[in-house]
Amino acid sequence: MLTTAQLQAALLTPGDLGPAFAASSSASDTTGTGNSSVTGCEPLASMLNGTASTTQQVQQDVLLTAGSNGPFVQESLLTEAPAALTTDYAQARAALTSCHTLTFPTGAEPLTFTLSPINFGGPGSAAARMDATYRGVQVNGYIAIDRLGPVALTYAYFQIGSGSSQLASAYYTQAVNKIHQVLGPTTTQPSG
Repeated sequence: MLTTAQLQAALLTPGDLGPAFAASSSASDTTGTGNSSVTGCEPLASMLNGTASTTQQVQQDVLLTAGSNGPFVQESLLTEAPAALTTDYAQARAALTSCHTLTFPTGAEPLTFTLSPINFGGPGSAAARMDATYRGVQVNGYIAIDRLGPVALTYAYFQIGSGSSQLASAYYTQAVNKIHQVLGPTTTQPSG
């Protein structure tokens, strides 16, 4: 099983995405500590909330923001014993492929996204486009999960006022490539 330090090293950093990005000072409130209140699509929400279901899991998370209006990139890497990872990943993938809504905390009021399936990763991955309106403004996002050898990747991208998937896809590809670069041959290569 991989260590906390290995997972941390494989996560995206502000330097990977460009000078506009910074690690969010509120990352501990949205990922990694279980203080977040993402709801819907269990057990996917547990992965997004950073709540390990067993003590044998190792999970690391990051939230990167490009200013107060985004875009926002959230990434989580989870590892555990291979059989348990296979089971947990299959449950999270099934949840994402069958889910119709997912609710994220946004300060004063929660934001509920409508999900629609999208191709966004390798053949074993699952992904969805997320659409919502917050106080009259279009909010769009993408969420993808993938199993890369000994790790499960959960990736979320949010943007305000745009529906393009171009940056979301580019940053997802960067996340997958960095995992392969840092963790080496223990992970499968991306397809497509």
